[in-house]
Amino acid sequence: MRSFELDDCEVRRETDKALLVYIEDLDEEAWVPRSVIHDDSEVFDADENSEGVLAVKMWFAEKQGWV
Repeated sequence: MRSFELDDCEVRRETDKALLVYIEDLDEEAWVPRSVIHDDSEVFDADENSEGVLAVKMWFAEKQGWV
């Protein structure tokens, strides 16, 4: 499955089902469901893996208007 990568992301909050991610390049926050986070993502929780490249499924990036 194709993915879309966003550089310089930081997790601000998390729930069981989603992450609130700050995307520096876009200067915005977005809730990202865990189910759309790609296996190659550097960002996937609020602990040790809270900063870096966020990789999401392409259809989600298109829906968000990031593509």
